[in-house]
Amino acid sequence: MKRSTAIIGVLGLVAAILAWQVFGSRRVPQGQPPLTDVTENNFSQFENSFDRSAQQVRVLALLSPT
Repeated sequence: MKRSTAIIGVLGLVAAILAWQVFGSRRVPQGQPPLTDVTENNFSQFENSFDRSAQQVRVLALLSPT
């Protein structure tokens, strides 16, 4: 009984994470630049923006589905 409850709980958590990824908010706080995907086409723009804010705290998150 406990094992099936744990499996259902894990599946529920996975479903919630997937739903958040698909339907979650893509808004950022006021004053923050919008979120963007970095590609070969816009990498130099990203690099310049990153270098311009060298005196501020910067966070670069690399996310992968695997």
